[in-house]
Amino acid sequence: MTKQPKSHKLKVVTDEEINEALKFQKEHSDWNFYAERELLESVINQRINFLIAVFALFITAAASVNNIQNLIIVLGSGSILVLCLIFSIYRVHIRLDIVQKILYKAEGLHVLPVVQKEIDAYKYKIIGKATVLTHIIIPVLCFAMLIFGCFAACCGCISLEPDAPKN
Repeated sequence: MTKQPKSHKLKVVTDEEINEALKFQKEHSDWNFYAERELLESVINQRINFLIAVFALFITAAASVNNIQNLIIVLGSGSILVLCLIFSIYRVHIRLDIVQKILYKAEGLHVLPVVQKEIDAYKYKIIGKATVLTHIIIPVLCFAMLIFGCFAACCGCISLEPDAPKN
């Protein structure tokens, strides 16, 4: 088995347990780690798409309100809903990360270790994981924009009055 990066280490599950689970899945079950990964990727993509749609809906609503109280209500409720969606996305992200670690350890010829070996050979290394950007950073930025807009409206930094015409 190849040397694994620290980011691919599991905390509790041993190699023997993974091999036993894979053997059982191949012999007795239609459901396996590969199917679980596929399902989790589909679920997380649907939730992220939903979060972006909800975020866009609340930004559009915020742009169309005509007083500060309504703006605070729209941005505040949008922040709460987006935060709930972030927790839902994060939970699936953790499960997907664990399944990917299991698959990385499971079989030396699985696609994940082979691709990682090729990535390690590149001159310009990839900084961080792409899944962290899409599954964590983008949802948190959506939440941050809504909550900062809500605080700005509460503090009076946002004015909904049109500027007076200049003569």
